[in-house]
Amino acid sequence: MAYYQLMDGFPLTDAGISLFSEYSKMDIGQVIQRAQHIQKKALQIHHYRFIEFFRFLHPRISSNPFLNSMLPLKGPFLDIGCAFGTDLRYLTTKGAKPENLYGHDIHDGFISLGRELFYSNYSRTMENKLHFLIGSLTDSQLIHVQNGNSAKVPLNSFYSFFYACHAGSVLHLLSLNENQGLVQKIFEILQPNGYFIGRTAGTLDSSPPPSTLKTIHTPDSLKSILKNIGFNPVKISIDDRETLKKKTDTTTYPTLHFIAQKPAS
Repeated sequence: MAYYQLMDGFPLTDAGISLFSEYSKMDIGQVIQRAQHIQKKALQIHHYRFIEFFRFLHPRISSNPFLNSMLPLKGPFLDIGCAFGTDLRYLTTKGAKPENLYGHDIHDGFISLGRELFYSNYSRTMENKLHFLIGSLTDSQLIHVQNGNSAKVPLNSFYSFFYACHAGSVLHLLSLNENQGLVQKIFEILQPNGYFIGRTAGTLDSSPPPSTLKTIHTPDSLKSILKNIGFNPVKISIDDRETLKKKTDTTTYPTLHFIAQKPAS
């Protein structure tokens, strides 16, 4: 298993420290103080484990072995289920223009807290350029938010719009039918030759998912869904699961990182 590096109980990784230093010009002490404040607010919205254990301080997309194959970004990027938008902001440290970055979540609670977490005098200009879409990708309309302004927009206005879409720790929270529906929608909103990249909890032996998850894919079942929708090629990497519980964690399922490309036609 791969473990986060703990500092005074906080999962501060090199990627996380670099993100806050480059994007917000915050030192470790400031990050910890800000994170404690944000965590208390976030737990009142929903008691997710990634909030309880401060995992939102780590840009998980940085662990995806396929990330560099789609960089530099050549168009708009959508982070589905972005929560605080940690991965989204990490991409600015890899050369992405903030005006090309879109975060998506079901409601704006975590999105607003993400702005509070990362906002500084230095990051203000970049923060005002980021886009956020609020609502379900299965609905006909979404709410588009940028620089404090919001407006309803039809989902079909984003068809063939995005150069890349990312879903980190989303698929295993959905049923199999919901997986298929989401992957279909992602296929529709991607440009030709666009990329779908992400991660999900996996298994190598078709074991049933743990009680906290709705779906757990084998590499073959994940590849099957992606290819049946139309993605080709599809690449999957089987990696150790990142965890904060170290040796007391008896969970053995791995992480499946993936990248899939929409054909040119």
